[in-house]
Amino acid sequence: MKFASLTFLMCALFGAGHVYAETMRCNDGIIATGASSFEVLTKCGEPVDKEIVNPTVQPDGNLPRGAVTVETWVYGPNNGAHNFLRFIDGRLVKIETRRL
Repeated sequence: MKFASLTFLMCALFGAGHVYAETMRCNDGIIATGASSFEVLTKCGEPVDKEIVNPTVQPDGNLPRGAVTVETWVYGPNNGAHNFLRFIDGRLVKIETRRL
């Protein structure tokens, strides 16, 4: 029983469903998930690369219900690593650091 309680506690503290935000240090401050694209540009400057995927317009000229714009911005290299920032409709949702 004690092992099961300890396992549950470890999963609750370190498992999926964490509530902390991903962050990245920039020249003019720290950004975190939830930041706007404007805030990221202000603190980090222009990315070295940017990909924008706009929603596909339907034949009638309207956007599909729930359609979003997804952007991926790349910063770096910084000590051999690149930071990939994913935005959905102008809001930062993910920061991923990769060594290429």
